[in-house]
Amino acid sequence: MKAQKQQRLYGVLVGITVVLLLAAQYILQYTFTSVSVELATVSESLDGLKKSAVSKSGLVDKYKQFEMTAGPSNQSKTYPENGRELYEVLDAVLNEHNIGHDNKSYTGGTAPGGVLQLQITFNGPYYGLLKSLAAIRESRYVMRISDFKISAKENGQVEGSMTVLSTARS
Repeated sequence: MKAQKQQRLYGVLVGITVVLLLAAQYILQYTFTSVSVELATVSESLDGLKKSAVSKSGLVDKYKQFEMTAGPSNQSKTYPENGRELYEVLDAVLNEHNIGHDNKSYTGGTAPGGVLQLQITFNGPYYGLLKSLAAIRESRYVMRISDFKISAKENGQVEGSMTVLSTARS
């Protein structure tokens, strides 16, 4: 009788073991299937991103070619010695095109590599402002205009402000 109980117990244990192994196999198969679907989705997204990157890289290359042929050479540009020199250049450009201006604030280092920042409020004819911006771009100094704000007044006049950034010559 004891042997029969042990046999039944072993039979039940083998049955439970088989059921547990089948359940584990099902869970692993389900996990592997969902991971492979997710991997395929990520792979498709990666392919799309690679194509987008190649496309944008081509556009950047074309822009660089255009800049080399149409734009002024940045290799011939230099940096101003200090903020005063930067202001003198901007003052001359704006005066040349009849743009009234006021230097609101100036921060700049005289140390090599220091950031030069000049905030200017301006007013004058719209086309004079456009010519001034073009002259700033074509200047012998490397400058960047940020925080540019403009509003229209009467008779083709405009007013606004801009921040001009550069780096002190090292």
